Amino acid sequence: AMDEGVFQTFLPQATRQGIPESVAAQGLALESLSYIAGQLLGGALSDRFGRRSVGIASLAVVAVGSTAAFAATGAAPQVGIAGVVLHGFGMGSTIALRSAAFSDVFGGPNFGSIFGDLFGGGPRGRRRGPPSAIPGRDAEAELQVGLRDAVLGAERELHVDDKKLRVKIPAGVTDGSRIRLTGQ
Repeated sequence: AMDEGVFQTFLPQATRQGIPESVAAQGLALESLSYIAGQLLGGALSDRFGRRSVGIASLAVVAVGSTAAFAATGAAPQVGIAGVVLHGFGMGSTIALRSAAFSDVFGGPNFGSIFGDLFGGGPRGRRRGPPSAIPGRDAEAELQVGLRDAVLGAERELHVDDKKLRVKIPAGVTDGSRIRLTGQ
């Protein structure tokens, strides 16, 4: 695959071009970190801006990064380092993009990814911050309800993606209950 190919061939190529081995090795470490950053951000960006546009942008970043990584010489090692960092970010975001697209087709709202499961976005973890609604999908949020409201019922407001929702809490609701809001 292209990501392993660039990763494996950069160090020998860079040293042949006069880049010190220690500098090239630092570049590979930064590439690994940017790969993870790309994975963490790629899916979120594709949810916001669309799979196609983020996919094209990711491939462009990979192409620019790969070209810069192999065009660098000892006189400009920072070009090679920037290239492998861009390549890592672009490849990481394509991984996240593929996972998000796979989720669209097969998973629905409870389909997890390794990063979602580890960092709280998947079905086993708790989402941090306000819930976000994806059009056509269910959004989940936790709501703290006091004893009085749980016994007698109440009406509360939730904010999901800058949208205010009115929630009717039925009398006698218990811990862990789910309340469906259809059409909102």
